[in-house]
This record gives sequence, C-alpha cells and structure tokens, in this order.
Amino acid sequence: MIGTKAIVAVALTSLGGLTSGTAAYFEGHPGAFTRASMGQRSELLQPAPIPLRERSPVLEEESRSDVLVLEPVMIKSRPRHGQHAVTSSVKKERTGAPCSEWQDLSTGPAGRQVRLICPH
Repeated sequence: MIGTKAIVAVALTSLGGLTSGTAAYFEGHPGAFTRASMGQRSELLQPAPIPLRERSPVLEEESRSDVLVLEPVMIKSRPRHGQHAVTSSVKKERTGAPCSEWQDLSTGPAGRQVRLICPH
C-alpha cells in the first residue's frame, strides 16, 4: 500500500511540475502555437483600436414622455405567529450567611476548604 502511495505521489508531483513548466513557457512565448508567419506575428500582438462612441444627444422633453413611472410598492412581511418573550435567566442569590468556619474536604483535592451555608 505504501508503494502505491509513493508512486501516486511521484506521478502527481511530476504532473504538477509539467503543468507549471507549460504555463511558464506560454507566458514567455505568447505566439508559440499560432500559424502566423514572423511578419504577421507583430501585427497580432498589437491591440485592435477601439472606436470612440459618439455622445448621445440630450433628451428633450417630448422624448421623455415615453418613460414609464411606477407607483411605489410597500413590501410587508408576513405576520409572525408564536412570538415568545425573551426570558432572562435569573440567578438565585443565596442570602444566607455562612454557618460554619472553613473546613477541609473529606474527598477531593488536598488544600481545598468549604463552608456550610445556613438555609434561613
């Protein structure tokens, strides 16, 4: 199984290197696979001139009459059913004072102490 993985890794690395090399070659030689002769090749590399557009004439008031004006539309959401009030978790504070002094734990980590709290 390891031999198969090694062969696949080498093959994919070779394929990636070949792809990178081909991309670099095409970047350096843009007309590599064109059929144009050397004299026409320089013409192919020149960008074609872009014709300038004429400015459109300013619209007069008569030509603006064909503009369609739509009424404003109010988009409303569907009514939401089952909305629940957000409840906040309230911590119950103990109002009782400690009934005892600090005591060592009978089980658990050494050096920890606890106090008992009175229920009243």
